Amino acid sequence: MFFQKIFQLNKSSIYVKSIRIINTSDSYIIQKGFTKDDIEFIEKFLCYENRLLQVTHFEELVRIIKLSTREVVFSNFYTEDAAIEGNFDLSFPMYCRSEQSKKLLNEYASEVNLYIRW
Repeated sequence: MFFQKIFQLNKSSIYVKSIRIINTSDSYIIQKGFTKDDIEFIEKFLCYENRLLQVTHFEELVRIIKLSTREVVFSNFYTEDAAIEGNFDLSFPMYCRSEQSKKLLNEYASEVNLYIRW
């Protein structure tokens, strides 16, 4: 829900860049709860490794977020005012361009019961 709020704020667009492949073996991916359809998506996504992609469909963004939260492929997420870094243990460091952006992201996190360490 946090990313959905950010996505909507940015006119249904967010930029994503895969930064680190953890493990994309079929057995690991299936162990993490992904389906064969997901494996196809992952293979396609990895073709764009280290490129900045504009994501305009929320369903696609959700799939990419799951890759980070399940520690398959970490990605960074960018808006005009913020960057969110995919990381281990569901720790997603955030960097804001302005105090206003920081306040807004903190508000969004609070609305969905997330805690942000600044």
